[in-house]
Amino acid sequence: MTQYAEYERLDTSLAPAYINTNEDLRWITSVIPGSTRVLTVTGSGDQALFYHLNGAKTVDTFDITQFAGLIQDIKTAAIQTLTHDQYNALLQDLSASTNNTEFRIRNMDRIIPLLSPQGKHMLIQPLPFYRFLGGSYNQQSNPTAQEYERLQTTLTKPFKFIHTPLNKLHSHLHGQYNIINISNIFDYCYTPAEKVQIMQTLTPYLTVGGRFLYLPQANSLDFSHVNIINQKTGTQLAYEKTLTNPRDKWSQIICLQRTR
Repeated sequence: MTQYAEYERLDTSLAPAYINTNEDLRWITSVIPGSTRVLTVTGSGDQALFYHLNGAKTVDTFDITQFAGLIQDIKTAAIQTLTHDQYNALLQDLSASTNNTEFRIRNMDRIIPLLSPQGKHMLIQPLPFYRFLGGSYNQQSNPTAQEYERLQTTLTKPFKFIHTPLNKLHSHLHGQYNIINISNIFDYCYTPAEKVQIMQTLTPYLTVGGRFLYLPQANSLDFSHVNIINQKTGTQLAYEKTLTNPRDKWSQIICLQRTR
């Protein structure tokens, strides 16, 4: 049994979601300009917001936990309904709710009617949604007042959310993307053979010249020799470069590019 197969036996659909990202998304989403179609991990929902801010016309997201999709939908609904200060207060209240049995989430009553039936159901079943939130509140990860104003003007509908583990993501995809961003998922649970298989199955869903992005956090793996050729599909994915955040030398993006 592989490492990932053992992990998959857990009920990961109920894994926690996060209020804020711990990634520098302003840098990550702007460092490769001109990406109009993006597939990215859902995470805290901030990934999709910042790719949208940086010009992506289509942003689809995926995650192994269904609550990531819900926090993303809460954020997009809040942006269409609340002021910038009210948005920050909502997320601050959500963060505090995990350790507070007598909490009040300001303006949540205005968000709930805008959620899908499934989203409304997840707020109370199987346990209150707020018990599945993790991470600490960091207002610097939220859109600034100017970014928020732009989002209110341009964000008209929720982002597409795919509830799936990474190794099954390809079975849900149609069309092609300029970027597939898996964040730091490769840091966990995958054997080298499984990583190769995942990259092979996702490469056809990249445009030629498109990038597969991995953002290591737990460790820094050597991808410099990656050159994956799939004889069946005729595709090739090869290491292109590693980008380092000028403000944080530990924050990196490993870029693999589809060359054919």
